[in-house]
Amino acid sequence: GYTLAPHKKFPFQNRQVAHVIQHLFGVFQQQFGGAQDTIKILLVGDSAGANLALATYQNYLTDSIRSSIVGMILYYGVYSGDTNADSWQRLGDGRYGLSTKAMHWYWKQYLNDIEQMKLPEASPLLANDSTLPPAFLVVGNLDPLLDDTLKFAEKLERLHIAHQVIVLEGYPHGFLRFCKQVDGVYDIIH
Repeated sequence: GYTLAPHKKFPFQNRQVAHVIQHLFGVFQQQFGGAQDTIKILLVGDSAGANLALATYQNYLTDSIRSSIVGMILYYGVYSGDTNADSWQRLGDGRYGLSTKAMHWYWKQYLNDIEQMKLPEASPLLANDSTLPPAFLVVGNLDPLLDDTLKFAEKLERLHIAHQVIVLEGYPHGFLRFCKQVDGVYDIIH
């Protein structure tokens, strides 16, 4: 439900997500009598939403809120602007939905200046953050963002952060939209 670009541009969406998380954190504190250690938050996002969940965690939340985030479930995330990766070269022609051309257009709509793509706040794969919570990553093997997910998993491995990666055979970008039509997708999210 975040505001879409180009109506509002980066980092407006990150600040929106942070605001919602901070608001929920405050509500939970009131509901549980202020006992911070009883508040457990799980961040979930897909595609640009996975980018926002990860980048917001890394750059826009207080330490007390970050300590309440116990994990992330991220589906086929946009973790960098690298469309030179192998998966983009093999799968980025649009035959499976997402194309390199479309991704460049999305970035141009989202950013004030394309150079912002080099910022860790926009491309969270570039962030130097060893305090990430455990992550459950899901991507299809027909998704041009496959390498972004695998690179993020490699980073988590190097940082010794608990994670699991599932690469679904035969699934393109955006497969969650079909969760009611494809049993395999429904099984993964439940």
